[in-house]
Amino acid sequence: DATPYHAIGSGDTQANPLLARLFALPMQGLIESILLAAYIVYLTKEVNVYCGKTTDIICLHSDKILPIPRRFTKQIDRVFDDHADVLFSAGMWTALDSFDAKKKADAQKARRRIKKLAETIRREAGHGLL
Repeated sequence: DATPYHAIGSGDTQANPLLARLFALPMQGLIESILLAAYIVYLTKEVNVYCGKTTDIICLHSDKILPIPRRFTKQIDRVFDDHADVLFSAGMWTALDSFDAKKKADAQKARRRIKKLAETIRREAGHGLL
């Protein structure tokens, strides 16, 4: 079965099921896909002690190979570190309508930071820096 994504390395057994569950067809935009892949790598590193601690993401897009610079993946990891609890459980909290004020504020802050990162990546990608 061909899929539009694939994880490699020691964390692939944890990451590929998450990819299958979280990536939806039609595919999200490039930047959204990069951020989602980074989040899946982040979650995988949390449970697999054999994974390296730096995040490497390479996208194949429109017949181009786009390695995502580590300056971006480090920023993304920092946002995920700062908001790990709310990012991991936001879907369930929303479904249960159990967002308290603190969780809601943290989720909004995480959303703003992720959107800002997405805008930075999109802007630099537009200048050919990726």
